[in-house]
Amino acid sequence: MGKIKKIYKIPLYTLLSLIILIAIGMISLRSPSVQTWLFEKFSSRFSKNNELELTAGNIRFTFFNHIEVSDLLLKDNTADTMFFSPRVRAGIRKIKPVEKIFRLGRIGIEKPVIKIQPDTNNVLNLEYFMQLLANEDTSNRIKELSISQISINDGRLSHS
Repeated sequence: MGKIKKIYKIPLYTLLSLIILIAIGMISLRSPSVQTWLFEKFSSRFSKNNELELTAGNIRFTFFNHIEVSDLLLKDNTADTMFFSPRVRAGIRKIKPVEKIFRLGRIGIEKPVIKIQPDTNNVLNLEYFMQLLANEDTSNRIKELSISQISINDGRLSHS
């Protein structure tokens, strides 16, 4: 009778340990500091050998698949600000990083500042950015990126 109880205890303890690990993982992913750390890892891959710089002040994933980013900053190849917004919110419809599919719903951008300017070679920073994306290795390229709606509140665009 004692061996039978031990046999049941092993799967029970294994299942309990697994549930505890999943709960700790979910709680830690809800932490803004962990979310910001994950964004920093993503932005370091995005920065294209430090030719572009993407930073954010704080990242927060909320329930019902929404993300909020504060102080989103994209610097161009001359280290000038290309895009800045104090707050960006987006609905996430589907993300499959392995298959490189990203589908976003409504994106709300508040008070963005967008600067389009040429560098010393007279190439616009937006054009340079698009060339970097186009020249990307096709094995790493995003296969699908869709955004259903973008709303911009109090934006400012400057072109030099």
